Amino acid sequence: MKKFFSFFLITLITTLIFLTIDFFLGEKLLVKFKLKIDNTFRIQNNFYHHGFKKNYKTNFTGWGPYTYTFCTNSHGFRSKCNSVEHKKYDVAFIGDSFTEGVGLNYEDTFVGIIENLTQKKILNLGIVSSSPSLYLKKLNYILNKGIHFDDLIVAMDLSDIYDELSYNETFKSDTNKCKYGNQVLQNKTNFYSYIKYFLKDNLQITYTLLKKLWWEFNFRKINKNFNLAYLEKNFYRSAWPYNNTIKEFRNKECLNELIVATELVSMEIYSLLRKHGINLSILIYPWPGTLIHDNENSKYVEIWKNFCFTKCKTFLNSFPIFFDELNYIDNQKIIDKYYFKYDVHFNKKGNKLLANFLNKNFF
Repeated sequence: MKKFFSFFLITLITTLIFLTIDFFLGEKLLVKFKLKIDNTFRIQNNFYHHGFKKNYKTNFTGWGPYTYTFCTNSHGFRSKCNSVEHKKYDVAFIGDSFTEGVGLNYEDTFVGIIENLTQKKILNLGIVSSSPSLYLKKLNYILNKGIHFDDLIVAMDLSDIYDELSYNETFKSDTNKCKYGNQVLQNKTNFYSYIKYFLKDNLQITYTLLKKLWWEFNFRKINKNFNLAYLEKNFYRSAWPYNNTIKEFRNKECLNELIVATELVSMEIYSLLRKHGINLSILIYPWPGTLIHDNENSKYVEIWKNFCFTKCKTFLNSFPIFFDELNYIDNQKIIDKYYFKYDVHFNKKGNKLLANFLNKNFF
């Protein structure tokens, strides 16, 4: 009993000392030993919801388990480090996390590769968690600021349809039956959120260690039982082209309403660009689950092909370059080859494949 009490007392004192050091010195120690992920450049924006700090550079930001360098230009958009600013660009890209290039240094993203290959003046307007409604707001803002480009390539992501629930004014109405479709993901309690942010703000070493353990636990669990949600046929963010019974969309009518709303906003983007003499092109690409459950003639392809018929300079459909490989490689090997492990985003090889496709079909 005495041994147990002594062990308990030593453990308690050690824990209290550790937490005290963490409380007063945690952030400084993490920065000193390069263990603190820097995401402070991600900020709210009064014009287009969220953006980046201007003229920012960090050598240690992260996406999941991946760390990388991140730089922004004087406009507040991602760019190569020490880039030269312009008021006039040849081509601008806009999109979500795929276009931003999460998990990779700029030169390894498809936008960065294109910039290096073509030596053209390229502007990357991409940012995580975005959708056509935010694209329209951002384009209005930068065009009013006098930033111009000859061509805009909109990377329409599969998740854009779902993200319109959050950003499209139509779905903020109290009477809209689809309004709360995206609320089903908020399955964490207030107590959980309170603990998370308390640790994040006050005990940063503890928070970092627990987060690391969470990743390790989930990676091992995934390795043991390869049952990833984003590969399932009912995954809410990407399965809508081949599964119209996804509960997050409430019903088929809500899904159709979202598709129409997304097309209407895209029509506004087209009209805005036409007013400024800018050519519109649309780029589409598959998610990992697409390669398992969908096909080259996806509903997603059909929607944007039809939209582009009279409005786009170029319809950039990259589905064939991925699906062609299915003729001699199984889908899981293709996913492992072109996407981050346990993630929907392209790795270096996936970005390079997409960049080469763009270079061949647009530049």
